[in-house]
Amino acid sequence: QTGTSFNGANLAFSRFENTILDRTFLSAINGFAASFVGATMHNTVASTANLFGTNFTGAEFNNASFNLAQLGGAKMDNVTGTLTLHGVNMQFGSFQNATIDNLSAIRSNFTFVNFDGSDFSTPDGEDNNFMPHATFLHGSAVGTNFTNSHLPAAEFDSANITDSIFDRTYLPDANFIGTTLTRASFTSATLPSALFVHANLVNADFSGANMSGAEFIESEVDGTDFTNTNLVDATFTGIDLSVATFSNTTCPDGSNSDDLENGGSCT
Repeated sequence: QTGTSFNGANLAFSRFENTILDRTFLSAINGFAASFVGATMHNTVASTANLFGTNFTGAEFNNASFNLAQLGGAKMDNVTGTLTLHGVNMQFGSFQNATIDNLSAIRSNFTFVNFDGSDFSTPDGEDNNFMPHATFLHGSAVGTNFTNSHLPAAEFDSANITDSIFDRTYLPDANFIGTTLTRASFTSATLPSALFVHANLVNADFSGANMSGAEFIESEVDGTDFTNTNLVDATFTGIDLSVATFSNTTCPDGSNSDDLENGGSCT
């Protein structure tokens, strides 16, 4: 099927399992509940396609594009490669144990999507995963690796991101309302003006992060590590900071937590 054009075709319930679909055009197709399990999809284009409930488990992508596609309930478990998902709707889908070298997903909707165990990390010096304004509401990303990703204004409200990794990730203006971030790592991340409301930050690691202007409201910070963290102009409302860790932390007022008058804290 290499190089074939199915643009606009009705492929509902079709089966392309373990098929090579390199340079195949699937734009505007009706691929409802189709199966692409184990397919090879290099430079495949499926823009504006209806892929609701489609199964891509184990597919191999390389520069595949699904811009503005409907991927609600789709399965992308164990997929690999590089992928573009701008403006897609993937509500209630599954993206577990995937390994994506580069993911670009501007203003995509991942509400209720399960990302558990996936690796979206980007090695230093390579192009970052680019997901500005992505929505992860009520999703699950337990143990997911977003290292070096670009996630400005991302929304993780009511999501479970326990044990996830956001080291060196760019997250200005990100929202974490009702989010579970237990043992999550944000080492050297960029989080200015991030919002944490009723969030569980127990044993989360923000060491070396830039959290200037961040806002924390009635969140749990037992064992949260703010070592070497920049908290200038950050605000803490209804939070017991005595249970968090501060060391060489730049406090909201610009002072250092290690200063004698601060007694090793930013309280």
